[in-house]
Amino acid sequence: MREGPILTISFDAQRQLYVSTEEVLQAFMLERVAARHGICITSRQLWEAAHLSYVGLPIAQLPNYLDMTAKQRWAVLQRGIPTSATNNELLDYVEAFQNVAQQQYQRKGYVDLRIDAQTSAADVRGLLHLLQSLNINRYNLKVERV
Repeated sequence: MREGPILTISFDAQRQLYVSTEEVLQAFMLERVAARHGICITSRQLWEAAHLSYVGLPIAQLPNYLDMTAKQRWAVLQRGIPTSATNNELLDYVEAFQNVAQQQYQRKGYVDLRIDAQTSAADVRGLLHLLQSLNINRYNLKVERV
């Protein structure tokens, strides 16, 4: 078994990406990504963010989402983290996670990929290429039907 921080990247058949990690790292990771995009997140919002099961919204929408009640959040359809050429937030999340993991654990974090079995091989290759651009060549891969 591996010891250390793990970032789980979930990828569904609709090409939507979601990230999650342990509470403290998730808050620090979100804080860094928000700062990089010029988004202000309050300490209360960071506490809320740390307790999310996963993050699946563009960072610009996250502060409003975190201000909602739990009941209101259930009604929000999360469309995944952007990975376009002009706004690739997934790379920002992975990079922020690695930096925070290094600070908190003095080691790089691990990446787990959780992929829907209906996802096309071409889409999976695209995700792997994105990760390789950050020199992440080792990860655990879990494929499942959702």
